[in-house]
Amino acid sequence: MRRLFPQPVKPSWGLISREGVKTYANSLDTVGWYARDLDLIDRVCEIYGFAPGAHVEGRTLRIGVFRTPWWDEMTPDGQAAFDGIAAAMTGAGIDVVEIATLPEFEHLNDDHRAILFREGAAAFLSLARARPDLLHPDFHLRVDALATYPDARLREAHDRAAAARVGFERAIAGLDAVLAPSAPGIAPLGRSPGEPRFNQPWTLLHAPVVNLPLAKGEGGMPIGVSLVAPRYDDRRLIGVAREVEARLTFIAK
Repeated sequence: MRRLFPQPVKPSWGLISREGVKTYANSLDTVGWYARDLDLIDRVCEIYGFAPGAHVEGRTLRIGVFRTPWWDEMTPDGQAAFDGIAAAMTGAGIDVVEIATLPEFEHLNDDHRAILFREGAAAFLSLARARPDLLHPDFHLRVDALATYPDARLREAHDRAAAARVGFERAIAGLDAVLAPSAPGIAPLGRSPGEPRFNQPWTLLHAPVVNLPLAKGEGGMPIGVSLVAPRYDDRRLIGVAREVEARLTFIAK
């Protein structure tokens, strides 16, 4: 399968050491990679000591399709690309299972934000007090979050996230992966960071994610989809993603 764009992979939280990296949010920060193909990613995982994944080549895959609570916020070409990929999977002999809801999912972006801001406040408090001139205003906002997100809200966010991790993995038992939108559509022009709500919940769930640039949108720009698996199932997820790639072709707009 011809690939035009590099593939990002976010491993399960905690599997890669963050030693030497400035911590932002201790419960969320994850070191990931971009690579030219999934074979290279799998070799990197092996070097880092990730457990081998079960072989999936040649057997029927079961992929859950989850459009998320924010489906209506996607662009028309983003929706068309996602639906086209799901249909192509069915055409390629993949067993596609619709997922209407996932436990606590609608709360996870708010909980992610509470944890991100409070842990960001802890990470940058010392520098904000000692050298405030060195910090971008965004980091001062994190420090101010000590008042915005009280301890009770932080406790609630952590407790709900812990329950959601268990609930997610129970809900997808028997599936090889979950297919979900990575973003509303193509990457935004300029320096905008885009819309993160489609991927923040997976970060809070500590789940591994592989992005597959399988479709094209406006101007021929890529539109990726996410494949997600339970925690610490990284190399099996990579094998599933590789098998999906092998069975599909790029979907023209």
